[in-house]
Amino acid sequence: MSEPVAEIVKLTLREGVDISSSTTTTGGGENQDVITEGLKTIRSQPGCMAVWWGSRIETPGIVQMVIEWETLASHAAFEAQPSYPDFRKSISGLLSAAPEIFHIHLSPSAPFSTPGSAPVTECVNMLFPKGYSPAAYTSNWKSFCTEGAELAKEARGAAGAWSIEEVKHEGVWNEEENGEEGPTFVAFIGWTSVEAHTKFRETDDFAKIIPYLRDGPKGVEVCHVAFKKFE
Repeated sequence: MSEPVAEIVKLTLREGVDISSSTTTTGGGENQDVITEGLKTIRSQPGCMAVWWGSRIETPGIVQMVIEWETLASHAAFEAQPSYPDFRKSISGLLSAAPEIFHIHLSPSAPFSTPGSAPVTECVNMLFPKGYSPAAYTSNWKSFCTEGAELAKEARGAAGAWSIEEVKHEGVWNEEENGEEGPTFVAFIGWTSVEAHTKFRETDDFAKIIPYLRDGPKGVEVCHVAFKKFE
């Protein structure tokens, strides 16, 4: 039986592109309208269960998306449509680089919607060299979540999973030695605010559980997003 997947998307906007308002609210904002139409197109596809999106708080020029599909084949069917190139072209006009896309399988017992619906979501990509065996790190993640749920009072749920594809990791390590691609473990942790997360990082409780996540990855990318669910 095919499993649901989450498509993880990073969109890097061209310098000066503003998507903060639409033509319907300000009389300008054509860029926001392009994004809205793109989100509407994605959400209308057969097999698309939810679309979450938002700008990174630290770098507003990067849009982070999590798109939930019934199966990987559902997403592939969308990409195979004759209209798909025009859809990509409409979005690409706002971007300074090609979209970065990969997929993960999230457990139904720990869905993205729990941390994704928090006021702020911490998004973490943990980068591993090609051939890394995931079993030990998966166990560490479960221990981190179990203990963290008791210790981090301002946290609002967590979800995490390995990438289905190997992901290109530029500038993380010696590519001749470790290869250009490798598995990525993606973690989402909901917080009441960025400040709440920052304060927790300064506590003894954080020092107690963070070693679970530091043993293994060769690189880590962290950002915060106030996700919106497109309806």
